[in-house]
Amino acid sequence: FDIDHAYAYHAKSFWKNFGGLTRDILLLKSEKVLRRLLSLWDARYDPFNTYDDIINLKKRYKFHVICFWQPVSGEKLNANIRLNSEAAKRLLKKLSNNVEVGLHPSTSQFWRPQAIEIEKNNLQKAIHQPIHSARTHFLSLRMPETYQVMEECGILEDFSMGWPTVSGFRAGTCFPFQFFDLKKQKLSNLLIYPTPCMDGALYEGENRKDEDFLSELKRYFDLVLNLGGVFVSHWHNHTIAKNDYWPNGNYLFESSINYIVTQEYQKSSTNSVGTSD
Repeated sequence: FDIDHAYAYHAKSFWKNFGGLTRDILLLKSEKVLRRLLSLWDARYDPFNTYDDIINLKKRYKFHVICFWQPVSGEKLNANIRLNSEAAKRLLKKLSNNVEVGLHPSTSQFWRPQAIEIEKNNLQKAIHQPIHSARTHFLSLRMPETYQVMEECGILEDFSMGWPTVSGFRAGTCFPFQFFDLKKQKLSNLLIYPTPCMDGALYEGENRKDEDFLSELKRYFDLVLNLGGVFVSHWHNHTIAKNDYWPNGNYLFESSINYIVTQEYQKSSTNSVGTSD
């Protein structure tokens, strides 16, 4: 999960909330006005607060869940809540106690190793744990510089090997592999996890209907399952919320998870039957 916007309203700046509240009042959007006011009072009411659902994936289904936190705020493309805010501290403590937290580097600094190292160290201090994994913003990749920067910053696992607007196996495989630096003629310690499916690419990027979204995700999952690979799906906390941002996002997310769990159970049951005496 990418955490680009931890909350829709809670812990956002006064002027951002004031402007949004004024707009909603003028447009007579009473439901949004009430939702914003409740969210400012308590984060539990914020529409982007889907973290119990995210944590439940690990507790209930034993999935490996990573939340990639964007540690920079105040920029057009990097607009998360402030890392040193009390809201961020509380949320990061909740996440780091239950799932893995990874780095989601800012777009403005990504090609500067020193800046990324600072972002990583700040996030590590916030969660009091080492950061081992990362995923670039917008799945931006520039070869081989992206992975050279990651390796220099001590990142061990990357989840950026996918496309932001279309689905598919960008590296032609569904198995994790070590990055080989052609310029240095060296096999690195960085392990790359191909990511064939991203929520935005499946829905917005390819302009799919709900049934097409689910059909495409199922197709990729079945391919990976049959090959014995590692299926990595890419979501955002705000796209699986029940709100106006993506009205059917929560339904698509829950339907996808139910399908994955059912298929894995059926395959494990079949294997058990096939190997029993």
